[in-house]
Amino acid sequence: MTSTVLQMKNIVKSYRDGESERTILDHVDLKVNAGEFAAIVGPSGCGKSTLLNIAGMMLSPDSGEISLCGAGRRISGSSSRITSFCRISERENSCLY
Repeated sequence: MTSTVLQMKNIVKSYRDGESERTILDHVDLKVNAGEFAAIVGPSGCGKSTLLNIAGMMLSPDSGEISLCGAGRRISGSSSRITSFCRISERENSCLY
């Protein structure tokens, strides 16, 4: 059975640029299973760092859902910044390897 280590669904992130709004990530989905490697590639300014910052819980999405190591780690995006993330046990952390 393959366990999902990271799942991102419908991730949206936009930034204000003066009077206009620039959508950086527009309903992005990503799923990485245990033992898989993923490469995020693209031209400069396409949203690679933004995607990784959201995946690493350093930045909150405008909307969407993130799941780390399965159930119980879901965070729904909102306009407020993610300020805390529950600690995971050593055993749960091992699912990352």
